[in-house]
Amino acid sequence: MERGTECLVEPLRVHILDDDRHDADQVAALVAPLGGMPVLHHGIDAFVEAAMRDTMACLIVEQVLATGTGLAAQRELARRACRLPLILLSRRPTLGSALAAMRAGALDYLERPIDPALLAAAFAAARLHVRSVAGQSRSAARLALLTPREHDIFLRLAIGTSTKMIAHELGLASRTVEHGRARILRKLDVTSLAAATRLALEAGVID
Repeated sequence: MERGTECLVEPLRVHILDDDRHDADQVAALVAPLGGMPVLHHGIDAFVEAAMRDTMACLIVEQVLATGTGLAAQRELARRACRLPLILLSRRPTLGSALAAMRAGALDYLERPIDPALLAAAFAAARLHVRSVAGQSRSAARLALLTPREHDIFLRLAIGTSTKMIAHELGLASRTVEHGRARILRKLDVTSLAAATRLALEAGVID
């Protein structure tokens, strides 16, 4: 990568699980020019714990390990509600293992020897996933500032329900709903209902 473009790449931590040091180093060498900051792990337990402590990272896992399988590590992360994007690698990929990995939530499933272009595409998708989850978390944190009543009003406003209808549904006076709307916008630090609705979409509370 040219020096002029390196500074434009946002760094992203990459937790790599592979008990073969040579293979792990190879993956690290491929992701580093893409803006990856490799962290190598050679055991499933340490890898899972590190992943659970992180919130802004990508996971790259070898399917065949001396102490287990990459799919087992992936399922443990899913059980613990880890939301980090995961790329699974395999020397002997099969349709069954690929389907199992994708059903367990893998972002991608790549064959060894690794095609650098395919890894770069998967890494770019992982970066987008991390940004999306981070944005969702920030939006959810802002919505958490609302009281239960404000939240009820907000959800109805966000899907276009009229003040009069909200008042009827919640058993409130229309003026109470109007005051609640103004208070909600202040708490969310936005100046319009459209901006507040974008927060709701980012947080995943409306479709």
